[in-house]
Amino acid sequence: AINLPEAELYDLQYEIDLALSEHRRDDAMAILEKMQQQSPDHRLTLQGEFSLKRYDGNNHDCLRITQKLLERYPKDLRLVLNRLDYCREFGSRAERIELLQNALTDFGPAVRLKTMLAEEYLEDAREYRRAESELRWLLRWASRDSYAISLYSQ
Repeated sequence: AINLPEAELYDLQYEIDLALSEHRRDDAMAILEKMQQQSPDHRLTLQGEFSLKRYDGNNHDCLRITQKLLERYPKDLRLVLNRLDYCREFGSRAERIELLQNALTDFGPAVRLKTMLAEEYLEDAREYRRAESELRWLLRWASRDSYAISLYSQ
């Protein structure tokens, strides 16, 4: 058998997700505690904690964990998108726009990021021209994206 690095932590992370999908929160918590004893600051342990906090609906802790992971992995687009989602609940519009602009600089013109930026601009009538510019880009480069078409039709 081949021993893969971190295989045990991956198995434990899977067990947390399985326990939560079956609504066995206490089992998931016990597994997380085991992970925290073995590797308290490991990415997979933090992901396990995130899964449990998301299950509990604790969005403050989900944001905290996401920010902690982003400090280590700033180029992980999935984490950036998570942070943006939580900023909709806890952050300001200006903060979301800044995060989106930074993400577009870091990751290039990703359709999801451009769509999110267009949505932010559409919320303020003073930003109509910027919204229109983003939506025109989306129609040019993601012409089959039904959500972008829907936004443009507004």
